[in-house]
Amino acid sequence: METNNPTINKKALINVKDIENELKMTHEQSREKSLNANLEAEYSKRAEEEHKKLFPRLTDRQWLEIFPEAEGYLISKLAKLQTEQKKLKVEIRKNLLKIYKAVKDEFAIWFNEKIVEVWQGERLNQTGKEIRKIKWMLSPEESADKTNKITDYMIQRAKNYPFEHLIKFNQAKKALCIFHSEKRPSMSLNLKTNRIKCFACGINFDPIGYVMEMQNISFISAVKYLNN
Repeated sequence: METNNPTINKKALINVKDIENELKMTHEQSREKSLNANLEAEYSKRAEEEHKKLFPRLTDRQWLEIFPEAEGYLISKLAKLQTEQKKLKVEIRKNLLKIYKAVKDEFAIWFNEKIVEVWQGERLNQTGKEIRKIKWMLSPEESADKTNKITDYMIQRAKNYPFEHLIKFNQAKKALCIFHSEKRPSMSLNLKTNRIKCFACGINFDPIGYVMEMQNISFISAVKYLNN
């Protein structure tokens, strides 16, 4: 029902005007906040650029040149890490040998290898990274990473790859040497070191060296081959 009451219409007009003013004010405040945020971001960006120009970030090697007294500490730390690395390699070798001797199922072997990789392999990889970093800091020209794209655990796993999967041995762990012609087996497998040696021609290989020789491939390729 329509009403012609002027008081009610006037109140309605006042309410509408108040709402419009409030919306306008809110919009202006929002624009002002947005503008201030953009200005603040631009200022921070410029300040950061100026800071980088005035205080460039130094590499570890540059810090060592500034504080040469730290070299003794790094040498000591390197020795400790190398000792830890050797212990980890021994532990991994023992665990992998246990797996290869006790487990026959392929999936079970893979599963147990993954456990060793997670619990000890990652520690070995991390230790290797720290060793390479310190070596580079002490002598960057001599510490180029020759094991590009392969990890320390991959190398250790390749060294422990069962030779019986590459060469057929008799019960005495002897086989005919494939590097020269012979009728009686003169090549033997040392289970403790996982190396083969021929007492006739003198060859002496671990699995990586054997694959490199047989397939005429690089160290990195041999490690990848034995891991796959």
